[in-house]
Amino acid sequence: MRLLSKLVTKQSSVSRTMLYFVTFLYAISTGQVSATELINVARTSNYANYSKAMKDIYALGISWRYNLAHATELVASRFLNNDLAFNQMLMKLAQMIRLGENLAQFLKQELDVTIQAYKTYYEKQLESIKLMTGLYSTMMSTAIFMIAASIIMGIFSGSADNNMIIISIFASPAGLGAFVFLMYKGFPRDEIVNENGSIASRYRLFAYPCIASSVGIALLLFITDILASKLLAMAVASLPLIALGYYTRKIEGKVYTLNYWYPAFVRYFGEIYSTIGSLRNTLRTALKSDFGPLNPYLRALLNRVENKVNADDAFEQLSSETANRLITDTNIIIVKGLQKGANMGTVGLTIANLVTTLNELYNKRLQISKVFDMTLLILHVLSLATLSLMATLTQIFSRLFSSKEVQMIMPLTVVDPALLQTLLPVIVVVISIINALAGKIARGGYFKTVWFNLGIYIMLGSVTMYTTDIFMSKLMELVMSIDPTSIFS
Repeated sequence: MRLLSKLVTKQSSVSRTMLYFVTFLYAISTGQVSATELINVARTSNYANYSKAMKDIYALGISWRYNLAHATELVASRFLNNDLAFNQMLMKLAQMIRLGENLAQFLKQELDVTIQAYKTYYEKQLESIKLMTGLYSTMMSTAIFMIAASIIMGIFSGSADNNMIIISIFASPAGLGAFVFLMYKGFPRDEIVNENGSIASRYRLFAYPCIASSVGIALLLFITDILASKLLAMAVASLPLIALGYYTRKIEGKVYTLNYWYPAFVRYFGEIYSTIGSLRNTLRTALKSDFGPLNPYLRALLNRVENKVNADDAFEQLSSETANRLITDTNIIIVKGLQKGANMGTVGLTIANLVTTLNELYNKRLQISKVFDMTLLILHVLSLATLSLMATLTQIFSRLFSSKEVQMIMPLTVVDPALLQTLLPVIVVVISIINALAGKIARGGYFKTVWFNLGIYIMLGSVTMYTTDIFMSKLMELVMSIDPTSIFS
């Protein structure tokens, strides 16, 4: 029953692509176009399977001279098992075409239903994010405990097989990695940055030198042993990753800020255009108001229009310059609305409300992710400190029990200190990668900001383990100076 419930939920859920597509259809319909013209425009749009469905409807209804309503029903049947929401929308559209009803009024109602369905679906996803992040925190604590237990059990195994110790240590991170993969497949992406934009393209110029520097510094410090510990070498090597992550966060912050200013602009733009009817004069009038960080991009848009660049290319350049995913997706609707004589006052208001809704939903996700990030950071530090503590204690007991003066009933194994010194830095990197991915997947947005999380986790983890090791080394010196025979006498 649970599997069936999940299947039905998946079928009837509304994707963001469908949300944009229904908005697109409604925007075109405000120009009082016919059903044939609406489908003709929709078939040339870029909305994945939804545009392909319209292309098939047009081919059956116009090229093959089927009844257009019947063609819509035939195509709708293809989505019955994999996209129930779109299937239902097409079936209702077929009835509207057959009855000759007002398409704009129908699509307005359909858009309201789609937005509400998307909000319901997204809020369910937020509950899933809360649940999964809570489970991950628990698994994180358990995984570190199991790694520490594996190291300690190496003493009591009676065998010096290092391979078994290595396998048992990395089994827990493998389970964590699998759980993170499930989070990645299940959580919404919430893309903020259009990676084809000019801002995001600069990332490549900065990314490769930073990553190469990090790897190069780590190799150099490991080979030369300039620093006292490999853990310190890893902390230094993480600095270029932090710099790269900080740069990508600046990109995301700059792009995300535009989300708050864009609804006001597009609403005002639509109101003015519906009165003036001229794109150039509309932009001139709109720019008399202040739209914050959006102003430079709008002035560039006006310059292109005044230099007789067509609206399609002008708005496409705006999308590229802002590198904002929401602006990119909604500009397509604006341009088609301008070309097809849509009611831009209605279109502007509709897009503004849509963007505001999406911003509100994402803000709720940010609140959840901030709590998870703080919890994960604390767990990361405490867990690696505990792991370092247990590893050092293992070395103490291994040396103590290996003393010929101490006679033990059961055979004990001396864990090679060199093996632990090699494994601990690797564990720090592996755990840091998994935690960084978990935090970023929960947050969504521009995925390349994961470098900042990764650099911070590696640095904090390395420094934590190094300081814990220094503290425990002092304890080890004290313990090893004690006569073992006096302990068991």
